[in-house]
Amino acid sequence: TTPFVIWSTSKSFTALAILQLVDAGTVDLDAPVRTYVPELQLAAGEPVDRITVRHLLQQTSGLSDASGGPVLASAVEGTALDAVAEIAGSRLAGDPGEVWAYANVNYVLAGLVGERAAGMSYPDYVERQIFIPLGMTNSYTDSAKIPVGFQGTDVQGSGHRFWFGRAVGSEPLQRRGLLAAGYLISCADDLGRYLAMYLAGGVAADGTRVISEAGLAVMLAAGPQARLGPWANGPASHYAMGWFAGCPWSGAPILHGGVSPRS
Repeated sequence: TTPFVIWSTSKSFTALAILQLVDAGTVDLDAPVRTYVPELQLAAGEPVDRITVRHLLQQTSGLSDASGGPVLASAVEGTALDAVAEIAGSRLAGDPGEVWAYANVNYVLAGLVGERAAGMSYPDYVERQIFIPLGMTNSYTDSAKIPVGFQGTDVQGSGHRFWFGRAVGSEPLQRRGLLAAGYLISCADDLGRYLAMYLAGGVAADGTRVISEAGLAVMLAAGPQARLGPWANGPASHYAMGWFAGCPWSGAPILHGGVSPRS
């Protein structure tokens, strides 16, 4: 039950939020992102209006992690719109929908799409529409909400990182502007509840439907060819929406890693 930052595993929560809003009829996966986030700008001549919400979730917008500045590099604090502003002069690595490239900015933008469509902040939406229905009582959108002295430990200061081969204490990093891409906080027990909802076809333990069966199928369908990150030595996979679909190991799992920028 100890809370910790779940890093890029957060992306599945953002994808789930968007598919919930698709269920509600307030988001169209094939609408241009600028329908919801008109602040999105790229270098002159780039096909920014062809980037859709689906492209963001499947990491095929053409944007790459080479774009952006210090906020997107998790180097400084800033808002989601600050992160979007950093890519204003960027050029795409390929036409939207054609090239898969894992990029945190895709999910920063997806979080903004969700905010605009839902009429509430991303943290409020995740808490109300995901954490509460699933009974995720030790999950947070802000480290300041974690009770100090949780189970006898100030968990906000109990993180660790490797430094020349040794694990040393390190306060868990949180960048609120990149919350939708990798900075939600949860615990093993709550993530078990979250995964159980997927195994139950989108239904929480108390019978509450969190996402439609059709929406869940869209979310988990194997999409473009992709590669797992260095944490898995980069084998081939496919990207669904907030999840990788398939890997070299046995079976055909749905999975996603999460790595701290300090690791």
